[in-house]
Amino acid sequence: MKSETVDLAWGREEAQSIYSAWKSTWSEGKKYGISGKPDAGTNQPNSPTVYASLQRHGFSNYSRKNRSAGSIEPEGEINEEDFANAKNKDAGFRGAGDVIRLIEELLTFERVLTDEIEFYEQVVMGILEAIENDTRTGRGATNPANILFNTIISFTPAKGDKKAVIERGEMYGHFLTPAYYEFRKDKAKRKEVNYDMPKPPKSWSNLKPNKAKPPMWLALFDPKDGLKTVLADIITILKRTIGPSPSQSVVVTFNQRSAGNASQLSGIRQLLEKVLNNPEIYSGGASTDKGPRKGRLRAAIEEETLQVNENDLKILAPICEVIVTDGETTQKVKLNEVPNFEKIKAVNIRFPAGNHRTLNTIIRETMGEEFMNSFRRTGLPENIFDGLTLKSETSVINAATRLLKLIAGDEK
Repeated sequence: MKSETVDLAWGREEAQSIYSAWKSTWSEGKKYGISGKPDAGTNQPNSPTVYASLQRHGFSNYSRKNRSAGSIEPEGEINEEDFANAKNKDAGFRGAGDVIRLIEELLTFERVLTDEIEFYEQVVMGILEAIENDTRTGRGATNPANILFNTIISFTPAKGDKKAVIERGEMYGHFLTPAYYEFRKDKAKRKEVNYDMPKPPKSWSNLKPNKAKPPMWLALFDPKDGLKTVLADIITILKRTIGPSPSQSVVVTFNQRSAGNASQLSGIRQLLEKVLNNPEIYSGGASTDKGPRKGRLRAAIEEETLQVNENDLKILAPICEVIVTDGETTQKVKLNEVPNFEKIKAVNIRFPAGNHRTLNTIIRETMGEEFMNSFRRTGLPENIFDGLTLKSETSVINAATRLLKLIAGDEK
């Protein structure tokens, strides 16, 4: 079966479900030590949930240029700077907020091309890896495990005549240490007010850097519930679900520029020889025409299916285009921009309207001079010499002959 378009619809609903579950898990506050109250020192509003905190993580507001949810591909290419800066600790701090924004943008796309998958696999994943591997502490810390807090690290409540003993110090990861929690509970009890925060696990904070696992770190890097795992799962869905069906023959159109190495396609010679021996592509009767009719030749080639292998697809990728669709709209793109194009098993070759030169070049380079000179089509009169003449070549020869006659003065 021949496929006029390649369906690039992907498992978006599955990806949306995975991301929604992650977002729901981390859209809680008190469970993860967030009261939602304004900051005690600045009176500025705090993020009410871990998810909201991650949205504010980073300062670059990183996004693809001029891209809309309905576009088939972004305007502008992914450049080397994008890939390098994704892992550059000093490149404007591309943070979790950028990753969240880019993932949520991806989940609006109905179709995705190869460069988009590469962007999310290398650049977006690279942002998370840069955060995870950042060992800096203090103000320069991007890794939530290394954010430094001055908090209560030890607390012994008052008992009898003994006053409460409070020890303050620096802790990495989270201000809400078990000691701070006990201090707040004791204070609330003495003031007869409610302190309804759950007791934090010890793992949220640590005296040493690169050891703590606070909620923001867990939301990013927990093997089960972290954003890094979610992104990896989404990339897997993209790779698995996008691409042409191996059971269909895909229509590929040569571009206007070059025939490339098409003559080296594994089955092209047999296909062309079969078509050139088809008497229906030539003029009927006792015609002396040694060349096939251009329209009939093209139509006959386009009806033939060419079985292709991995090497064939490498030849076709830079010189052919296909029409892709999401089921509603279509767009012509390069073959090598189609995800999983390597899975294609068969193609139907087409040529742009009016482009006979590429077809003739492929025939001549594939069949060789000996074939072109010795080929004899069925029905050719005996008084006509052997040989195959392609129509566009005939036009060039005739024009050259007329020019020579004009130069010699034999034709006005």
